[in-house]
Amino acid sequence: MKIQLNEFEQLINEKILKRGLSYFKGDAITNFTEISNREHEAIVPDSEEYTIQ
Repeated sequence: MKIQLNEFEQLINEKILKRGLSYFKGDAITNFTEISNREHEAIVPDSEEYTIQ
């Protein structure tokens, strides 16, 4: 699913958005890489590690 950056906060569930911000502020996001222009991937630890794009 591709989302325009200026629409991101309006389209993402508030609970998920807050969790992501918490991970970001806590330096929990690892292996942040650029896949292509304006597309990124990162590893996020939780009960298991998972990849987000």
